[in-house]
Amino acid sequence: MKRLFTLWVFLCVFAIAQTVYAAPVAYISGGAEPWNQPGGVNGMNDVFGAGNWDRLDFGNAVGNGIFDGGYDYLYIDGGDGQTGGWEGFINSYRSDLETYVSNGGNLFLNAARWGGTNNFDLGFGANLVFGTSNGGHAADGTDEVFNGPYGATGEDFTGSYFSHDYITGTGLNDIILDDLNRTILADMDYGSGHVMFGGLTLAFFGEHGAWSPTSGILRNNILDYGNNPGTAPVPEPSTIILLGSGLAGLAFWRRRQA
Repeated sequence: MKRLFTLWVFLCVFAIAQTVYAAPVAYISGGAEPWNQPGGVNGMNDVFGAGNWDRLDFGNAVGNGIFDGGYDYLYIDGGDGQTGGWEGFINSYRSDLETYVSNGGNLFLNAARWGGTNNFDLGFGANLVFGTSNGGHAADGTDEVFNGPYGATGEDFTGSYFSHDYITGTGLNDIILDDLNRTILADMDYGSGHVMFGGLTLAFFGEHGAWSPTSGILRNNILDYGNNPGTAPVPEPSTIILLGSGLAGLAFWRRRQA
């Protein structure tokens, strides 16, 4: 019986450690990865688990139901060669994205662009403006982005470039500022949902030695924060069942010991 109890405890701990987000999430970009770097895919796998999120592109995202209630979190990146498709997607669906967030969705719009439209309208009263920076720093070091579930990041960062654009607008909560104190990561509550804006070269974070050693942790914390900030992940049903079974086994073992 003790061996069985030990096995139940192990399974419960393993289930808790493997807890993943139950809410459907999608990462949307062009057919190739921004900057031809794997940071977006690796970050999504780290945060949500391989197989627990959908990789969509600008051409098939709407057809796959991103505005039909099927997704709770959308990360949309338009860095480098994906800039034209990213801007075209936002121009076509700007009001849909606003409605999606207003109705309770969570959205992260990020692009370290190479070209494109200056002072680009992101919707939500925000704009993306040309302006590179080799560094960034925390607007508030106590923010969970710098102290999130994947570790502490510090407050100062470098890259080549760390960002390509900065954000302007009203009602923004600054998260990361660049070398000239321009906003390069910000967020806001909008209706019943949440939206985050970035001009970061996020595809390089955690993937290239020219970026700060903690940039991979920062990337994961950012992706995690974008999905219901301040809310713990919801366990998958299988995790809940396994945890419940383990607790039942614990109760049975205690009765036998009484």
